[in-house]
Amino acid sequence: MKSFPRRELLFYLSFFAFLVLLACFFTPAPDDRLWATSYGQALFERGYANYNGRYLGNLSAYFFLRIPWILPIVKALVLTGVLWLTQRITGNRDMRFLCLCAVLLLLPGPLFIQDFAWTTAFLNYEVPVLLLLCLVYLVFCAQKRACWLVAIAALGFAAQLFMEHYTLFALAFSAYAVVRRKYRRFLPRTLTWFFSAVAGAVLMFSNGNYLRVLRRERGYQRVSLNFVGGLLRVMGSFAAACLPILLTIAVLLILLRRRTPGVFAKLPRSLAVWRCAAILVVLNAPLILVYPMGPRCFSLSAALLLLMTHKLFIAVAGAGGADDSVVPPRGMRALATVLALTMALDLAGYLAVGAANRAKVAQVRAQVAQGNHSVVLRHTPMRFLVNALDQEPINPNILRGFLEYYELPEDVTISYQ
Repeated sequence: MKSFPRRELLFYLSFFAFLVLLACFFTPAPDDRLWATSYGQALFERGYANYNGRYLGNLSAYFFLRIPWILPIVKALVLTGVLWLTQRITGNRDMRFLCLCAVLLLLPGPLFIQDFAWTTAFLNYEVPVLLLLCLVYLVFCAQKRACWLVAIAALGFAAQLFMEHYTLFALAFSAYAVVRRKYRRFLPRTLTWFFSAVAGAVLMFSNGNYLRVLRRERGYQRVSLNFVGGLLRVMGSFAAACLPILLTIAVLLILLRRRTPGVFAKLPRSLAVWRCAAILVVLNAPLILVYPMGPRCFSLSAALLLLMTHKLFIAVAGAGGADDSVVPPRGMRALATVLALTMALDLAGYLAVGAANRAKVAQVRAQVAQGNHSVVLRHTPMRFLVNALDQEPINPNILRGFLEYYELPEDVTISYQ
């Protein structure tokens, strides 16, 4: 495949600039307002004792939600970094596929809504994806340098302090890399990753909250022994989060079948296919036993599927011959058009929600100024977006966060028609 460094640079700069612009228009989600006020301050002051062991995720939410101007830059850097690392790890430099990946990442589906736009979720679920991809790149792809061991140790420890099932997966994968003969040439790096991952996991799970969860005491996180129900929840949320990438894989498999007729017969016996399936099972199996959960829990699954899609795209292009293309020149124009429409849809949606939220806050202020502290509002439009949820009447903490965030009196109550 041909490489176009200048086009790549222009693409990534444009992608980054759009993400910064889009993130500037995100309305704080209910959880974001709560974490940016006294609730987040109280958790910080007690060191998240008996809350959870997501120490870096919690600290990120505490600091970044108090510096709102830096959040768009952080979000844009992380998502652009994820896209860049998937490209570098797989070696796929085809601009058409980069354009397709951008569409997949920006589609306003459940994963985008629950992950990128919802800041507290983003800092807990998407930042560790970037750290884990960095680890994979440094351990298996980067040239030999002694300084990488220091970076791997730091990243290996840090990546463990965000999400529990990511922590368990990193432990399992780094241990597998240590014992797998195929990776023996990377032994110093894999050992560094494994021991730093163990240290991070010990710190995370030393938090007293996890004993409470195992005892099935009341709290935000709970253990469920309903395996069938848990499996159905996981499969449903996985499908909702990863459906666009799964459909892309299906299309690429059909194209590969046309170019290499016997490929489907080989797939059931392919070790690569079974390893990919095993990786996804190991990553997501812990979710069967815990709740609540949602599409945001599958950010890392989506990144791993994106890596697989890169590889499949390369296989399809190779099957077509050196001068053949998976997507003809007009296909590139079509992809660029789809990407532009996706960006426009994202921007229009969050601009509308932002305007509705500002009108909501203004209406509450106006009624309070008139002496009315029992405010009745109309529901915010597009409530399928986390940033547009109207949860104040059903959650006292969310109401408190809303009033404190917008500096409204504590005795105000909100209801909706």
